[in-house]
Amino acid sequence: MTARPQVSGELVPVVRRLSRNFQALRAVVRLRILAALAAGESNVVDLSVALRISQPLLSWHLKELRLAGFVHSRRLGREVVYRLVPSQFCDLMTDLEALLGFSFAESSLQAASISSGEVEA
Repeated sequence: MTARPQVSGELVPVVRRLSRNFQALRAVVRLRILAALAAGESNVVDLSVALRISQPLLSWHLKELRLAGFVHSRRLGREVVYRLVPSQFCDLMTDLEALLGFSFAESSLQAASISSGEVEA
């Protein structure tokens, strides 16, 4: 029988946050919403037209992204405007690094140094 790896007690909250965040990001339409909001803040009407999805469905997905902290909303007159929360993505990366035990920034630097110092065959 193979032993299953255990997550140390200090990583349990990290694993829970990651699970919650990945649940929020699991739908393709939510990733499309985030990509659209990366260009700047927008309201439901404009997002609905740009993404070609119904306003009720879009509103539901925006609510899920807002509850997860990836999107912020604010009222502007009669409409609600949505924007990305960049710090939430930084927190996601920090949690991933804590769980995996390495830095993505350092890994990419190492990969760049390996490719720039190509080995002759």
